[in-house]
Amino acid sequence: MENLLASDIPIIWELPEAMKTYAFPIVEIIEHRTSGLKNISLQLLDSTDFNDFESRTKDELYSLDFFSDLDSVYSAGFINGTSRGNQNLKEILKHIREKDGEDFEKIAKEYLKSLAFDPINSQITINAIADYLANHVNKAGDQMEVSEVIQSYNGSIDVFIDAFSLFTIQKSTLFNSPSKNDFVDLHHLLYLKNDRKDFIVTDDKMILEITPQSLSIHEFKKMLEGPRL
Repeated sequence: MENLLASDIPIIWELPEAMKTYAFPIVEIIEHRTSGLKNISLQLLDSTDFNDFESRTKDELYSLDFFSDLDSVYSAGFINGTSRGNQNLKEILKHIREKDGEDFEKIAKEYLKSLAFDPINSQITINAIADYLANHVNKAGDQMEVSEVIQSYNGSIDVFIDAFSLFTIQKSTLFNSPSKNDFVDLHHLLYLKNDRKDFIVTDDKMILEITPQSLSIHEFKKMLEGPRL
């Protein structure tokens, strides 16, 4: 941490909600947690050990426990939401099978699979984020229209949108539930914004498979070594 803060590497302190909100400029956000995150990071540098760190930050509004709990809430909500969605999808396919026969059910399943790389899939994700934002903010005391928020999308988190959309449709077509950390791991891609020259360096198999904007640690080391003469 000390080396990172002392380096020239830019640090994006904003939390995922802020990064997503910035992608819809019509929505304004006042983010108080960023200063809290910076504060406990600096407290960590001044601490002699973890017990000392806990003692220094236990009374902070935005403590380590706060951010740990936030991760857990995000992950649990995503897993539960995906499970409910999968169950609803099963019911829809069952209804199609009973009403129109197995051939139509197969057509419906193939259509779902075809959405994986279809722009409509990414638009569904954009619409879902916009819907959430519209229902959690007010504009001059009035409810913001979802269509307004959708139209304001500036494309600044396209790398995340593409990967998240692909991930969710893959889970839906296989009726699989996400793993515990998948939601948080996917949100790391928000910080790549829309720069196709940037990559996330990781050995997380899911991330390496879900986005071309990723490099394994081995690949990154080989790139730093450069070509052999």
